Amino acid sequence: MRASIVIRTLNEARHLDDLLRMIARQKTRGIEVETVLIDSGSTDGTVEIARAHGARVTTITRAEFSFGRSLNRGCAFSTGDILVLISGHCVPVDEHWLQNLCQPLIDGQASYSYGRQIGDDDSNYSERRIFAKYYPPVSQIPQQGFFCEPACKIDPVTG
Repeated sequence: MRASIVIRTLNEARHLDDLLRMIARQKTRGIEVETVLIDSGSTDGTVEIARAHGARVTTITRAEFSFGRSLNRGCAFSTGDILVLISGHCVPVDEHWLQNLCQPLIDGQASYSYGRQIGDDDSNYSERRIFAKYYPPVSQIPQQGFFCEPACKIDPVTG
């Protein structure tokens, strides 16, 4: 099984190296990993950082850009059985992130999953409170409510 990690970027050089290093550190069982970057005109070295880490890169012009169109293009460029969508400024906190996201789909327990956001030293207090509300420390299957975060989401590829 292959998971395609699709990263949408515009001038994300500040965080992208950390994100790609954490992707490389992922410990998975039976999951091949492909990293795809869809860039919308970065001028800060984002694309060069992605290529240095072995990511497959495709682009979208700023005139064509919308969040949905960008992700659709990145997904179409991907070759995985599972699509993992993550923003270029989000960095996994450990090496089990990818397996934990994929496992509920692999086991047939869920149709999608999404990652918890916790913030960092740059996050303000109110943002951290929102993260605490919508991203509890314990995963729930089935989920209570209908919240789903697009900053880090995973879907199976369907034909």
